[in-house]
Amino acid sequence: MKSDKLQNFLSKKRNISLLYIIVSICILLLAFWGCAPEKKETVTSAPTVPLSPPLSETLETILSGIRGVDGVRVAVTYESGTETVPARDINGDSQTVVTLGSGNSETLVTAKEIMPRVRGVVVVAGGAENAGVRSNILSAVQALTGAAPHSIAVFPAK
Repeated sequence: MKSDKLQNFLSKKRNISLLYIIVSICILLLAFWGCAPEKKETVTSAPTVPLSPPLSETLETILSGIRGVDGVRVAVTYESGTETVPARDINGDSQTVVTLGSGNSETLVTAKEIMPRVRGVVVVAGGAENAGVRSNILSAVQALTGAAPHSIAVFPAK
């Protein structure tokens, strides 16, 4: 009985044409979804341009302005390198890294950069043999770096 209805349905030209159209649309939709390009993850990172001078240069400039300090040299060590957090495009459950450009000239869009923690600072300065000057240098370095006093060494210059 069911086969009779199916044969009757398929015997009409209009119904066969409709069936071909529906099957064709289904095939096109499946092909479109299967071939849709996926968003790329990171391709290359953009060269970072420092927004401010290195911390050692900033410290040298500030410390040389303190009364009694002369000929300052500063070395700073860090716990790690700068961490770059890429910008992400969030679509539903998926996240992709945002890039600009196309092909070989894609650059990573950075959401933020996390500066590393200061591990230690060494200051060599003229006038550091004076206890008051040494204390001022130590206070300034602590304020600018957030480093603990035991990780800051101040020495008098030759």
